[in-house]
Amino acid sequence: MHTERSIGLTCLDDRIFALKSHSLVQALVSFGDSVISYRPIDSRWQYTDIIQKSLAGFNPLSLKVFVPQISCAALVLSPPAAYEKVLPAMRKYGSTNWLLYDVFYCLHDYVHCRVMAEAAARLSPDLFSPSCVGEEGLRQNILYCLALSEVAATVGLDYWYLCCSEHRQGLLFQNGFTALTTAYTYDEECETPADGFVQSVEFFRAIFSLYMPFRDNHLPNFPETVKTSPWFAREVRQAHLFSRLMDRWLSRLDLRTPRYERRSITSSDELENLRDHIVEQMWRIFKNGELSLFQIPSNPPDPFGRVKFSTAPFDPRFINIRHTPNWKSLPFSSQCDTLSSRQFAYMAAQYVASFDYDKRGSMDASTFDRIVLARDVRALRMWSEPLQPIVERGLTAEHLVFPN
Repeated sequence: MHTERSIGLTCLDDRIFALKSHSLVQALVSFGDSVISYRPIDSRWQYTDIIQKSLAGFNPLSLKVFVPQISCAALVLSPPAAYEKVLPAMRKYGSTNWLLYDVFYCLHDYVHCRVMAEAAARLSPDLFSPSCVGEEGLRQNILYCLALSEVAATVGLDYWYLCCSEHRQGLLFQNGFTALTTAYTYDEECETPADGFVQSVEFFRAIFSLYMPFRDNHLPNFPETVKTSPWFAREVRQAHLFSRLMDRWLSRLDLRTPRYERRSITSSDELENLRDHIVEQMWRIFKNGELSLFQIPSNPPDPFGRVKFSTAPFDPRFINIRHTPNWKSLPFSSQCDTLSSRQFAYMAAQYVASFDYDKRGSMDASTFDRIVLARDVRALRMWSEPLQPIVERGLTAEHLVFPN
């Protein structure tokens, strides 16, 4: 649990001010207006461990970072009017490391979007046209870019920035917060042989190769000091989990397009050139501090705009249930019988987190777990009947994906 780990500053306003003064957060606030989209979710369900999932979601194909309307991240990123509304709900949780985790995960997701925007600008649109590369070629090309964005977010933000002791100074990080996704730390004054490899562009390329089993028939040649490090197994596991999740998400692509004659498109050179370009950009942003490179172009090309998703079959890992008409009455309950336990848990979590935590009544962790175990849709309906869902501040996203 993160709820008891104090950041250490004396009051919430000081903590928020310190975080807003952080150079990367300032860049996110400055550059993220067109990317950040608020979802009607109350994160306190997660902060109190009633729901064990982050429900912000993301959609790097639409270049959107979703932020729960009631969350620590909203305290830092919201405009002043919204800040005043969410502040009372966050006073208890803003004194914890959730403030750091939420905001830096937004930065993590922003890096996803930054890389996908770069892919859109640098790659031929034909690489994202099923009539040119075929349905499987389209999926593989998008998966390549998504994997590249994940490695950029993980290696760039974590290994090359947050894990480095020079960036973890000051009151904001005094309580042991080191990184989002790894236990690795780097002290410049005590550099090891493994550090020398991690703090190099070759580390990025090596980690990326773990995500590309369909393109590379061999694992990269990691130094033994890296392979035996306790954090390395997590990276191997994450490469498999992320690639599998994205592949399942992309399997929902709606490719019902006219059958044109397929042209021969050679994509490997373009994709490898993109990889090398992203490696250089992430190094310049996170190691050299060239934050002007962090900005997503105001009007990037949109080759992903023609990429459409199907809503069938119903899968709440990839669909926002609030996009369904009359969602509060659970009109999709007849489809819940076919869901796996994991899918049903995501449906229930999305549903519960759409309501104000302060009005939770009898909904606690044991009740939620019992509902999920029993697949008790009726209990969800009865619990929510007297409640009003959180009012949305913007357009409802239909297609998104939640982390594993």
